[in-house]
Amino acid sequence: MANKPCYICGQETTKSKNIFNDAILEFCSTCDGRLNTVGQKLENFDKRSTLRDLGITRRHSDANIHRNLIEILRRLDSNERIVDYLLGLTFSGINPLQQLGFYSGMVILTDKRLFLFIPKPKGMAGQVIGCSFEYSSPLDNIVEIIIQRHLTSHNFTIRDKGGLFKPTKDLKVIEDDSEIQRFITSFDKQKSSISIAPNVNVQNIIQTDNLDKLKKLKELLDMGVLTEDEFNSKKQSLL
Repeated sequence: MANKPCYICGQETTKSKNIFNDAILEFCSTCDGRLNTVGQKLENFDKRSTLRDLGITRRHSDANIHRNLIEILRRLDSNERIVDYLLGLTFSGINPLQQLGFYSGMVILTDKRLFLFIPKPKGMAGQVIGCSFEYSSPLDNIVEIIIQRHLTSHNFTIRDKGGLFKPTKDLKVIEDDSEIQRFITSFDKQKSSISIAPNVNVQNIIQTDNLDKLKKLKELLDMGVLTEDEFNSKKQSLL
């Protein structure tokens, strides 16, 4: 027997593995403790875990919720902030709230990127390692998110610059219309803020360059190379 690596951080745990339990998820004590804090980063997570489908209120199973938090913690950087999220990401034709053994995934919008995942279905021995589909991209690489209403769910797709969003099946999101609209608004706002940032940096570079030029002009004035009027004229043009 050998120690089994933590599914989240990859560090070895004290739990042993053998041929019969390789597929079961294991965590180190540090990551196990951090799991309790992940849900706190998701606004109204407990409330949104309960939804209405065809007039019947259903709650995502505790196992599904726990698995989603695991996958978020596995991907989230320490300096990354969650802005918004969508629940109930799954493949078309499969409703994990109704079919035993299937997990629905999530779409996570952070202040830097967008990532999503659908955990693999539960196996005979328990939770299966890995995801059926996962995707991650910086916000400036995403052209648009397309979410269209279809019966009790929403069809979900992404257009990115590299054409890397290629799920093996069509995706859908089982979410409330208001949450869908809020997510799109959050995405547009966050993407705009990312697009504006480079312009601010360019402006700072220009201001620094002009300041250097002004210092050189002052040196020329002190040396008598420029007259007071010439200095003031060039100074005005730079400022």
